[in-house]
Amino acid sequence: MGQTGKVLGTALLVGGGYLAVRLVRAWQDPSGRPLFTGMLVVLVAPVAVGYLLFFARARIELAGERLLKVSAFGGKRSYPLSAVGGVAFRVLHQPLSRAGDPTLGVVYGRDGRGLFTFSARLWDPVDVRRLAGLLGGTGAESPPVVSRTEFERQFPGAFNVWERHPYVLGVMLTIVLLVVVIFVVSLKG
Repeated sequence: MGQTGKVLGTALLVGGGYLAVRLVRAWQDPSGRPLFTGMLVVLVAPVAVGYLLFFARARIELAGERLLKVSAFGGKRSYPLSAVGGVAFRVLHQPLSRAGDPTLGVVYGRDGRGLFTFSARLWDPVDVRRLAGLLGGTGAESPPVVSRTEFERQFPGAFNVWERHPYVLGVMLTIVLLVVVIFVVSLKG
């Protein structure tokens, strides 16, 4: 799980802790069960929708003489093939992570700057190898292990703003989640 994923998980953990407290209270007071059900939907639905959007919409494809990356939310980035230098894979070492270190693929330009990254774990290995074969670069079989700093030094610009500043995202999501939960609780009162 990447740094952004850990921060998202922490934000969900904070909301989940509050939800656990509300579960105990709803269990003790049956009139609180509809509120609990509503809060559960508020917490679980965005995560489920996010995963569904990713697996239904996210893609990387060659479209004519361009490389197209479509995000889970439909955002498109297109690069001329003449500007693409290749694909490289690195295992991103995360010393504080309980999960294994993720293998990231980075599509880089001819100038060495990272155009975008993708998690090799979420894509079909056959498709990842085919992409590496089409664009050139290193294979995903035994990528070197690097730190986040080394990765950014090797491929500047590869991480988007949320990947560069995951704690800002976590704080924002926690605040939004708490506001939604407080709003739902206030509907009952």
